[in-house]
Amino acid sequence: MSSRLPTIFDDLFPDSTPEFRAIADAWPPHVVTQILTLVWDGFDRVKALPNFKQLDFSKDYAQLERSLTDLHMTEITSLWGANASRFESFVPQHEAWEFESLSKRSARPPSCDLGFVLLINRRIRWSVEAKVLKSPGAVAEYAGDLQKYLDGRSAPFSTQAALAAYLVSDDAQALFSALASKLECELTSHPKFAERQHRYSEHDRETEIMAQGIPAVFICHHLAFTLHDE
Repeated sequence: MSSRLPTIFDDLFPDSTPEFRAIADAWPPHVVTQILTLVWDGFDRVKALPNFKQLDFSKDYAQLERSLTDLHMTEITSLWGANASRFESFVPQHEAWEFESLSKRSARPPSCDLGFVLLINRRIRWSVEAKVLKSPGAVAEYAGDLQKYLDGRSAPFSTQAALAAYLVSDDAQALFSALASKLECELTSHPKFAERQHRYSEHDRETEIMAQGIPAVFICHHLAFTLHDE
């Protein structure tokens, strides 16, 4: 990775810790499933909020994306807190900072919209980046967030992460078709979330720009959250 400034996280959780020597095992499959289930169930609760069904998303709401991620993380945190004994390895965090690419003291580090911090090593975060899409084909910024994952600016110590679309349109299939075309890759239905609008894609990271020990294979989950009832 490029040169960066040290932070207190480097001394609290140095590269020599076991989690960095076995980075692929930091988020085992059952924990990834727990995280994604929280994300989906949290969104179900957002849509169940009083008056949510009456919202008119054709209006020019200020800070719509931040408002939705704020509501979403509140519901995720509520679910996590009510079942904390099941989720002992991580804690949800809104806009969790990624300090690994910090190169200037005055710079604002990247952050993920919906983050999950590994308690045993808090430099390691599981990321969900979210975008409001007015139409299924408006995927340029969404694709840009995938590139941040692939070049290590986001989720540098995770082999998986997610991109989420808050869809003003309810056409999730059109979104997935547009994404497959834009990203030039196959989007596969996830067996654990077969009833959800949930796909995943596989990519290769450039290992020479990643931290030592990060595997090349990267899995990106694609979640389509329809703001209207389907």
